[in-house]
Amino acid sequence: MNVDEIVFLLNEIYRERRYASNVIHNPSYLHLLALQLPWYLVAENIEKINNPEERAYLRTLEEQYICDYIARQLSSLNLHQKNEIGPFEKAVYCVGLLHNPRYSEIRFFYHLSSIESALSEHLNAAGVSFDHRSWESILTMLPFIGSHTARVRAEEIIRHLNLFIFETLGIGWDENCFFEPASHAVQSFLEGENRKGIPISLSAFYIILAQRLKLPIYGVNTPRHFLVKWESESVEIFIDPSSGGRIIPRASIEYLLQQQNYPLNRQYFESCHYDTIIRRMLSNLSVVALRTGDGERAAYLEHLTRALPD
Repeated sequence: MNVDEIVFLLNEIYRERRYASNVIHNPSYLHLLALQLPWYLVAENIEKINNPEERAYLRTLEEQYICDYIARQLSSLNLHQKNEIGPFEKAVYCVGLLHNPRYSEIRFFYHLSSIESALSEHLNAAGVSFDHRSWESILTMLPFIGSHTARVRAEEIIRHLNLFIFETLGIGWDENCFFEPASHAVQSFLEGENRKGIPISLSAFYIILAQRLKLPIYGVNTPRHFLVKWESESVEIFIDPSSGGRIIPRASIEYLLQQQNYPLNRQYFESCHYDTIIRRMLSNLSVVALRTGDGERAAYLEHLTRALPD
């Protein structure tokens, strides 16, 4: 669709506003939404409109449009799984749009691919003989090398992964940043100097990088403090990305759960699907919205949660 056609639709949205009390019932708005144009492209075309009153009205649609756009994106993704990373990356990108709706998808994946390449170089330079088939090869050899050797190998890779993410990139947890929207967005880790996040966003980034390298690292939906773990046929290693990738014994997690009066449910130790991670990211943002008195934004976030496929 060319610029003239987009501007025409925007003009029609403005003209039809008098016939629809809610923009979601506006036919031209629904047509524009069906084109799946990100807001930054819509916003560029709004500025091409001459009528200042029309521009002002269309700008007020930003939050509604972003919410509807993200809802459509999330509803189309297969997130009820944990091994095909592409849909999860797209969902994480969409959550980040709630913080910065003008951050383009091209920019997101360009920086992600650049970081992945740098991580591969880091592993090679560190003497970790690693390629996308290495861990599968180790699993094949388990009957001959034993699970202890496999665990040592896994811990070595985790150590170098941690060095790259938390020291080279300078990513980390700031306990005081929960109410800062940027800390919930993985986009914040891709460039810039202040690369601070919360446990769930740090874990999402950790999972993406690891799974891009075909490492068996998944999310673990532990209460209050999200974790990840290395999970393979004979190796289970719990990792806390919010403390620099520290390895945590299972017994320590059990102790913390008991101290916080949580039952030792199996679900708190099993790897979870991507949709569980996205739901928790949206839930955290809902908490922020409610505690800051933004009921409208909390309603948008509830709408996004409902958009996720069951």
